[in-house]
Amino acid sequence: MLRVNPKQIAPLWSPDFLVRSRKREKSDAPAPARTQFDGLGDREYQIFLLLVKGHSLTCIAQQLNLSVKTVSTHKTNILDKMGMSSTAELVSYAIRHDLGEG
Repeated sequence: MLRVNPKQIAPLWSPDFLVRSRKREKSDAPAPARTQFDGLGDREYQIFLLLVKGHSLTCIAQQLNLSVKTVSTHKTNILDKMGMSSTAELVSYAIRHDLGEG
């Protein structure tokens, strides 16, 4: 059995440590300017980019090691959050904003 001295781990859970940790996270990287993507999670944004590059749901699922149903659900959420009704609209948006290449 692994024995841990509580005095060794207590500082990690102190409120002061958590505040310092959050401040460090915020200051390390500038926030991306995603405009209409602000409501998308990281996985949704990743799937959005793959969709606008022309990947099928099956291809995305295999590439990201997800089920096709999960990818389909993410796609539905992306469309809802961006106020669009089809993949074609997503592609059109991506073209207008120079996204999806690279």
